[in-house]
Amino acid sequence: MPDSPAVNMGKQSRRLPLSCCCLLLLACSMCFTQVVAGFDYDDALGKTFLFFEAQRSGKLPANQR
Repeated sequence: MPDSPAVNMGKQSRRLPLSCCCLLLLACSMCFTQVVAGFDYDDALGKTFLFFEAQRSGKLPANQR
């Protein structure tokens, strides 16, 4: 026996918020992907070496900064 029009309307009204949530999630994930892809590994490595050198203490050999 087919569903009544009222039952079909109830199913459709639940699909709209679900569809909106899925689209919002997709849009947010695309924005997050663009932010993560812009990471500068060269800059991070340079800062790592700078931090390492700053942590050294005492008299250092002449051939080491």
